[in-house]
Amino acid sequence: MKGQPEMPGPGRWATRRAPAAGPVVLLAHVVVLALVLSGCGVALEGRARATPREEVPYGLLEPGTSTSTTAAPGSGAVLYLVGQDGLEPVRRPVRAPTSVRAVVEALGQAPPAEEEEKGLRSVLAAEAFVLGARAISGVASIDLADRFRSLPEREQTLALAQLVLTSTEVTDIERVAFTLNGEPLDVPTADGTLRSGSVTRQDYQSLLRATASES
Repeated sequence: MKGQPEMPGPGRWATRRAPAAGPVVLLAHVVVLALVLSGCGVALEGRARATPREEVPYGLLEPGTSTSTTAAPGSGAVLYLVGQDGLEPVRRPVRAPTSVRAVVEALGQAPPAEEEEKGLRSVLAAEAFVLGARAISGVASIDLADRFRSLPEREQTLALAQLVLTSTEVTDIERVAFTLNGEPLDVPTADGTLRSGSVTRQDYQSLLRATASES
């Protein structure tokens, strides 16, 4: 990560009633017709069909992404949260297998009590700033909502740092590209430089808390 059978509307699939045909005869015709269609390989309404790629909900084609919302026992991922002295890594359970989509969703959740007590927060937990996330050939592609631009510049940079540092903890992910409602987006790095295309964790390394950057 479907579809309910289309119910016939008024006037659809209308048939003429043969004057001399009784209910038993009509039923026999229907059974024979169904068997013929099935034998010829014609798909009947209500059977599963292959969904075109353009109709698949965003992100469900990501390789290895589970549709389960329950974290597997012992599973977890490294997330980066905002602290008083910079971004800090924490380990939190996520649904398995760990994917870009799973860790980005985790960043959108409010930190548990023990993390809040340490002064940790996630900029992304305030609102739904992310529309979708997936991985393509070692690059995480993250689509942001319009409301992301309403954040103060410093909060935008911190949110981007959270997304980049967290996503690049996922196996095989080395770069992150951002879009805004599907359109390519230039993003500020830690030093304020606007970067197009994609960014790496090195672009936000300076925002890590000193002990975190040394580990």
